[in-house]
Amino acid sequence: MHPLQEQLPTTANQYLEQLTAKGRKSSTVRRYAYDLADFYSFIDVTNHPAYTKETLEHFMKHLIQERHYKHKTYKRVYRVLHSYFNHLMHQNVLSDNPIEHVILPDEEDEPLTEDDLFTKKRNRPVATIYCIHRRTE
Repeated sequence: MHPLQEQLPTTANQYLEQLTAKGRKSSTVRRYAYDLADFYSFIDVTNHPAYTKETLEHFMKHLIQERHYKHKTYKRVYRVLHSYFNHLMHQNVLSDNPIEHVILPDEEDEPLTEDDLFTKKRNRPVATIYCIHRRTE
């Protein structure tokens, strides 16, 4: 058992074990464990009830405003919680998935970097094509 899992409720550990049994990579299961630990830590610190729309909205807002998570990162956390709450529904712990009622903010326009557009492997063929085209003119 990963040390982080000792901090999680039994239902969360069962969920992580189920992911492992389904053949998920250990790095994926570890990332899910971190995200779930963050969620439960937030609940402990803020004394919010665990499975309400309001708590989840506060948690997501915390990730965006306080932790400065980028869109794809908080979207990943959203997907982790969505999957986890589906697990809790199948275990009859929840009657519905509370995160389905949470609306995430739209992705902000972040400036593109060169790494977003090209990798070194992709740059060479583009440059080669451009050079060949220039020679044939």
